[in-house]
Amino acid sequence: METLAQHFQRRRELLEGAFTASEVAKKLLGTSRQTPHDRVRSQTLLAIRDNGKLYFPYWQFDPEGSDGLVEGFPEVIKALQLSDYARMVWLTRPNPYLDNLTPIEALKQGKKEQVIEQARSAEASQWS
Repeated sequence: METLAQHFQRRRELLEGAFTASEVAKKLLGTSRQTPHDRVRSQTLLAIRDNGKLYFPYWQFDPEGSDGLVEGFPEVIKALQLSDYARMVWLTRPNPYLDNLTPIEALKQGKKEQVIEQARSAEASQWS
């Protein structure tokens, strides 16, 4: 029970400050409400379904990045063969192979190739 409760707590923490599809479409990307849903399906945006709604972690967005995302983000999530929740955990957990930066921090520092390499080697059992 304790482990399950910890997973739920971690999920709530990771979704804190996340945007809804409407907010992403209107306020960030300037697109239709359908566009974020389409981008989740094409694996160019990361979202977690919670109580029937999609929530988009804020840290994947960058107003100066192509398509409003941190540079290299779509390539990384496509390389991660994990569930969306496990992807979110992997992206926000310090990685010893990335100088103990989280993968999202490493991406923001321009270490795209190193992050993609680590993403390809991530195993589902480690991150769920």
